Amino acid sequence: MLRKLQNPITEEYKAFKDLVLSIYFPWMWFPNATPNLEVDDAYSKIGIYYHTFLYRPDGPDSPGYPVQQSAHLPSAAKIVTNILDSNGVQLNCILRISANCVHAGKEVVDSPPHYDHDFEHKNLIVYLNDSDGDTFVEGERSVFEEDKAVLFSGKHYHRTPTDGRRIVLVATFV
Repeated sequence: MLRKLQNPITEEYKAFKDLVLSIYFPWMWFPNATPNLEVDDAYSKIGIYYHTFLYRPDGPDSPGYPVQQSAHLPSAAKIVTNILDSNGVQLNCILRISANCVHAGKEVVDSPPHYDHDFEHKNLIVYLNDSDGDTFVEGERSVFEEDKAVLFSGKHYHRTPTDGRRIVLVATFV
């Protein structure tokens, strides 16, 4: 289910990563990253900073197709397509691209397991900084490692970092 991909780490990737990690990159706050899920004692509602490059086709305000939300979408999409192309992963349509940032809290907690869409799709996560806050997919664990790219489908969740920020690029596609 979980597959580590080769990240070509191009000059464009380095520039994009520098932008996202800079003090000038705009973030939006959302107090609950998975608002439509009930949370039991094993999981916690986690607040998240996000920057949407491409808004999901199935979002509450979506017209039914992905919509550009950021001037940085061309760079983000290029990063996604470069990684998928270099690994021979077929891409038909990108559904969503977002940068997500989760801060460490008083204790390490897990977000609720979830799917990003209610239909079949694949997920790509690229870990952009030196942090922790692993990703779990259907019982498999992806250890957070800067510049690592992972491909998966299925129900997943993440762990909050022990210190600092967990910053990832997330893309969903068919």
